[in-house]
Amino acid sequence: MKKILLVGATLAALVALTIVVDRMSTKDGKPLVKAADTPAPAPEVTFKDLDGKDVTLAQYKGKVVLVNFWATWCGPCRVEIPWLIEFQQKYGPRGFTVLGVAMDDDGKKAVEPWVKKERFEINGQPATMNYPILLGNDALAEKFGGIIGLPTSMLISRDGKKVKTIVGLVKRASSSAQSAVPTRLCSAHPGSFPGSRRQRVCQRMGSRLSHLGSGFPNLLPPHSAQLSARLLPLPETLDADLQEVHTPS
Repeated sequence: MKKILLVGATLAALVALTIVVDRMSTKDGKPLVKAADTPAPAPEVTFKDLDGKDVTLAQYKGKVVLVNFWATWCGPCRVEIPWLIEFQQKYGPRGFTVLGVAMDDDGKKAVEPWVKKERFEINGQPATMNYPILLGNDALAEKFGGIIGLPTSMLISRDGKKVKTIVGLVKRASSSAQSAVPTRLCSAHPGSFPGSRRQRVCQRMGSRLSHLGSGFPNLLPPHSAQLSARLLPLPETLDADLQEVHTPS
């Protein structure tokens, strides 16, 4: 798979989120999570896990599933992973699972050692990814309607319907003290994106791409001095969505 709209570890997600914010912003400029107009059946797809076994969404019918498209080279994805680990810890026993679909070009060769090596801080303790990791590609992503940036997550209901798409970082469960947790990165300079596919997207955006201040500079590769980003809050949290879908009727 070609790395989707990304330069280094971060740039594509920033470009993609600029596009999404432009397409899905309200009059006051606040971005929205894209909910399905009418929940539609999730696609019939077969992934491979890191052991080479087939995994289908049908196997998870009866559970709430968050299909999370990510990659080892995606900076925002790494920011998001600890939050997904926490969601899995909190809601896993209640019929929820994250499915992490890795979109690396090199597939298992790149993903498996990364997953085994990486540690994420959860409540001050190191933790590994505690949810299934699957291998993805462009063809599989197209069956979900295509993705324009990483990370992208899709929420699948217990009856196997796609009910929400979240482009960018899912929001961590928030309390009053955590309400400002950063959730999205957007905006980039079109000249910063070499490569045919990335460049075409940036050219199409043209003047619609703008500099929007700075944020998360530690996530930006050293060659991206022209790139600017800002953090945009989501109007609702994934945590709230999950509480809703798990509430007994």
